[in-house]
Amino acid sequence: MNWIDYLPRDGDVQNSDRADSLACGSFSAVHIAESLMMYKYGQPWYFSERALAKLSGTTPHGNTLQNIVWAINKYGLMYDEEWPIPDKFTWERFYQDIPKYTINKCFKFKATLNPLTKAQVPQALETAPVWTIIPTSGGTNHIVEQISLTQYFDSYQILIKDFQSNFQPLSYWQLLIEPILMTNAKLTNNKGEWGFFIPATQESTLIDKALNLGYPLPTKNNGVNVDWDNTKADLTIS
Repeated sequence: MNWIDYLPRDGDVQNSDRADSLACGSFSAVHIAESLMMYKYGQPWYFSERALAKLSGTTPHGNTLQNIVWAINKYGLMYDEEWPIPDKFTWERFYQDIPKYTINKCFKFKATLNPLTKAQVPQALETAPVWTIIPTSGGTNHIVEQISLTQYFDSYQILIKDFQSNFQPLSYWQLLIEPILMTNAKLTNNKGEWGFFIPATQESTLIDKALNLGYPLPTKNNGVNVDWDNTKADLTIS
């Protein structure tokens, strides 16, 4: 399968004329997530590469695949508009701390990572773009969203490129990123107004479900409990 029709279209790049975020791992991981969501739901989704780069602990030496997968599983992904790439691109500004209330807007995802051999790549591409590490002319490694057997999507310049004979991939990885969906939601009809009722019997469950809906609740005790004194229901069902 060729994933070219499901590529992200937001145009975010990892570098500018002022600095390089060295976050190719986070950019390509988000691009894979966006491609998978586009394929599954038929509409574009734009997540913040900058947020993932920060939450996964990117340094001036880059990052590891494992750190990025860990951050997706721990925090999830947030909309690009919640933590966009700054206009004045410097290392300090790009990697400034993210406020907790912004982190709480992340949508929950489950990410799994498995190594692939070159022979396994064609079959893996039937399921998802491949997370592929390639060498660069500067002697460093670069990781990209591989969209077919011969092409990849490059976050450094936002271009579809052909693999070059003198820069063949060093390793291949299957990165699967799936949204954690609610399974016990009920479709409701309140006098002609349709919606969903999502029951939760524990505070921790309610907090998690609210985050998945992009509706963070006020909390206390470092996010462990709901701050009921400052929580108001939008609708009370009797």
